[in-house]
Amino acid sequence: MALDTNGNIYLAGWSAATWGTPINPHSGGQDCFVAKLNSSGVLQWHTFMGAAGDDHGKGIALDADERVAFLRNLIATATGGKASMLGDVQSKRRTEIDTINGAAVMFADKHGHPAPLNRAMVALVKGTEKAIEIGEA
Repeated sequence: MALDTNGNIYLAGWSAATWGTPINPHSGGQDCFVAKLNSSGVLQWHTFMGAAGDDHGKGIALDADERVAFLRNLIATATGGKASMLGDVQSKRRTEIDTINGAAVMFADKHGHPAPLNRAMVALVKGTEKAIEIGEA
């Protein structure tokens, strides 16, 4: 799934049968499809891609300019939010650092990559958790 700057939704997948009024027809077997829904979730168009055999769509991405525009709009309009780990620390709760950055470090170790920024973040947050645990934060 992907979203554009107008909130339109793009989906990719596969179907064993035709449906609706596609731009390109279903050609048999399991065909890949791409569909566009508007920001209210109403189907705008869809199309099938494939040959007589099975063809599966497993993902969709927008071009780089569209992703940058989406992120700029998101950052410009997102106000009052707070990172979940910051909220955890402020509430003196254990964070999800192991699940997020810790998992990145484990993956990096498994594949022989250094991941210095993730390691630093894990160390800093773990140190803060320890300070909270012993009453020094």
